[in-house]
Amino acid sequence: MGAFTSAKLAHGFPRYTGRGRRAGRRFGHAWIEVGQTVIDIETGTAAPKAAYYRVGRIDRRLVRLYSRLEALELAERFGHYGPFEKPPRDAMFAK
Repeated sequence: MGAFTSAKLAHGFPRYTGRGRRAGRRFGHAWIEVGQTVIDIETGTAAPKAAYYRVGRIDRRLVRLYSRLEALELAERFGHYGPFEKPPRDAMFAK
């Protein structure tokens, strides 16, 4: 397993950086953190954590980190892959 034993699942709420009615709105998103590196499976990118948070305008207070075991236990309990915490009021979700 090596370096990936320290990997954490992150749930957070970046701000939409596009234009239009969604501009600036938070949205639920997940990524993996390994030390100071973020791996975003959806976008296929890896980036330094500080840059990822800055570009996504991610509020660190709204980020929850889960170990592999915690994520599996919560997914089983809730019946979905997250987010498991109550989202901020200004968050938008796909329908």
